[in-house]
Parts: sequence; structure tokens; C-alpha cells
Amino acid sequence: MADNENFFDLKSLKDAITISSERSRLKLKNRLSIYEIIAEKETICQESQAQNYVLWPFDNEEMETVNLILIGETGKGKTTIINGILNFIMKITYKNVFRLSVPVDNLSADKRNVDSQTEVITLYTIPYVEGMPYKNNFVLIDTPGLLDTHGPKCQKQNLDRINLFLNDNFQLEKCFIGIVVEANLPNSFNANKLIHEIEKIVGELLNVEIILIATFADFTKPKCFNTLEKLNMDVCGKFTFNNRIIFSSINDDEDFKEDWESWENSMTALLDCITQRLMIGGSSG
Repeated sequence: MADNENFFDLKSLKDAITISSERSRLKLKNRLSIYEIIAEKETICQESQAQNYVLWPFDNEEMETVNLILIGETGKGKTTIINGILNFIMKITYKNVFRLSVPVDNLSADKRNVDSQTEVITLYTIPYVEGMPYKNNFVLIDTPGLLDTHGPKCQKQNLDRINLFLNDNFQLEKCFIGIVVEANLPNSFNANKLIHEIEKIVGELLNVEIILIATFADFTKPKCFNTLEKLNMDVCGKFTFNNRIIFSSINDDEDFKEDWESWENSMTALLDCITQRLMIGGSSG
């Protein structure tokens, strides 16, 4: 692990990547070295039990911050989207033999070996470092799954926590809510129930914009977008991701390169939309 003092001397993106890899847990997956960044966590809202990881110190706290809150069912790829954004803004490409990962300390040891759900609201704060493609700080917020598989009591608890957190922190402050849904919905999917829960979450927030994010997609138009047309609120963008690609093993296959480039194009479109809407105050164009 790097000396703590070095961590406060970030001059560039390269420094951030180097120090992030040194301050990390190394995991191997699909012939990739995955560096799970070690960062101290702070509980920022006792009622909702929300916790915040600041991945490295702020260089410019006055820089405008992108607040992106991801909500959706358990296991639909919210955390993978967050890891995708982290790697994208750190300019990691398919040619690199490593990837970065946000901390997953909030998961118990037995859940690290399965497709784990987020148990509490978790903020990942990524301060701007010179060389990033966007001159913004990012706060990426992972939430417990809606329509949770552990039953109605757990569903209500998750919904209450998300509502408490949003109303405490984003009643007035600008935020984007990304609704994460599997591209090709299973027959068992309860669209009406999910839509009802989303509308309860957004509630009376005054400065929020909605984004639809389809995961596990093949870059054709996802069926889920048609299903979510019943959503009684304006949507400022729809984006499609094959989120398996980010941690896929490296190869020289042309199909792999094309899939990665398609993923990069989707990520560019998503973050361009968010940063541009943030700059203009979210007014409709």
C-alpha cells in the first residue's frame, strides 16, 4: 500500500491510477487484474444508513458535481455501471490489462463470491483529476434493489431508505436518477410495480432529471424502453449497455473490440447528456 502522504499529491490522471492501484485489493478475473480501491467510508445519513467513499482527495471542491443516483431491481447491473463510469473517466481502455473497481466493503465475505446486491445506499465520490474527459467531480450513488427478492418487508425498508436519503440531500440540489433495467425483460417482470415505486421515490424532488439505462443489451433497441413508457415523468435520455464487457477477458478478436467501442460510445453519450444538462440547468432543449 502506498504511503498516505503520496495520496494527497495527485497531479494527473496517471498519478490517480497509479496510487489507486497501490491503495487497493488485487483480484484476478478473466486474466484481468482488478484493483478494488481502498477508501475510508463515512456514514453521512444515520436514518438512511447511507455511507460515502471518497476515492481520493478533492483538488477543486468548487467544481460542479455530477450527482447520479442509480435505482432498479436487484442484480440488474447498477454497481457495474458505476465501475464502468469510473474506468471510463479514468481513460481505461480494452488494451489495458487491468480495471479499477469501487470499494465493496459493505458486502459480507460470503456475498463477495456471488452476484451481490447493495445492502445500503453507497456513495462513491470521484473528485476531478487533471486529464479526465469531464471537468466535474462525480458522486455515483448505488442503492439497494427495488422489488427485492427477500420479500415485501425488505422491499419497503429499501424504498424508505432511498426516500429518506433523497429528501435529506436532494430536495433542492440538482441530481440525475438513472433507472437501471435489464434490456430484455423476463416474463416475470412486474413493470407496473417498479414504475409505482420509482414514482414514489422521485416524489416531490424539485431538481431531478430521469435517465433510462438498459443493461445486458446487444445494442439493438431494448424492449424495456417500451415497457417504461408508462412512466409518468419526462425522460432526458435513454442509453444501452452491454455491461458484461467491462470485466471481460482481453483478446484481439474484432468482435470484442467492436463491443468495447459500442460500450464506450454509450458511455460517452450518457455522460455527455448528464454534463450538458447540468451546465444548462436541465432546461428542455
